Amino acid sequence: MNIVRAQEILQTEQKIEVEYQGKPVWIDHVDEETATASVHLENNPANKMTVEVNQLIEK
Repeated sequence: MNIVRAQEILQTEQKIEVEYQGKPVWIDHVDEETATASVHLENNPANKMTVEVNQLIEK
């Protein structure tokens, strides 16, 4: 995924399925400077991590 698409998904009100390493995640924040996103596992909001945006996959 690219930065622009990650930002679009973050700003939309629709539920768009995104995966990181085969697990469903929610995007919480996108950092353009570092090309990373703060995400959390869909079924575990406490499990937050920072990942490279290009590792996110839109389903």
